[in-house]
Amino acid sequence: MYSKDNPESIKTLFDNIAYSYDFINNVISFGLHNYIKADALNMLQQDNYNRIIDLCTGTGDIALRLTKKFPEAHILATDFSSRMLEITRYKIKGQYNIMAEKADVMALPYEHNTFDLCTVFFGLRNLPDIDKAIDGIYQVLKDDAELLIVDLVKPKLQPVEVYFGKCMPKIASVFTKDKEAYQYLADSRDTYPSHNDLMRLLQQHKFRVIKRKEYLFGLVSLNLVKKFVN
Repeated sequence: MYSKDNPESIKTLFDNIAYSYDFINNVISFGLHNYIKADALNMLQQDNYNRIIDLCTGTGDIALRLTKKFPEAHILATDFSSRMLEITRYKIKGQYNIMAEKADVMALPYEHNTFDLCTVFFGLRNLPDIDKAIDGIYQVLKDDAELLIVDLVKPKLQPVEVYFGKCMPKIASVFTKDKEAYQYLADSRDTYPSHNDLMRLLQQHKFRVIKRKEYLFGLVSLNLVKKFVN
């Protein structure tokens, strides 16, 4: 039913799970996603950024963390799921330096050399053409700007894979009417680059690697890179 080669189906998926998304994330990760997100943002190289874009923002969790960490920055939270953005807009009420708007990573509607930092948490693997997406991100970043990508990959330990690939979707299905959604989210790692392959892909797109890290025995991959200009 769901396939990243059919972006409309993925949009439907996230619309379907939007209202239970935060709760289920806490349940299936045992709250560990909070540690990973906080640790990842602590790896950013600058103390201040002027313009930040958070792609695949979902319910706006990363965007809100960014606004607390960089209160002087102008933060743009984007997603292509209308229901996810409804939740984001509700959460960011009263935050003067953050705005949420609908945008597709595959066709970013922003001028070249606009942002100082781009973050993509748990969203890149759902895109139909990762190579094209990275190229588009490169274009909208300023020279020497940073890109932080955090996503799920195949872990190194079999018990972790058994939990995430088999048990997690069953647990999540208890809390959502869409029984197939979290099985897709587990299976979506099958066509996503490994930790090392993603690093090489980023280097091919003229990004210079700053930091790399893995969490939960390799289940979560972090790559922090900088736009390199010849």
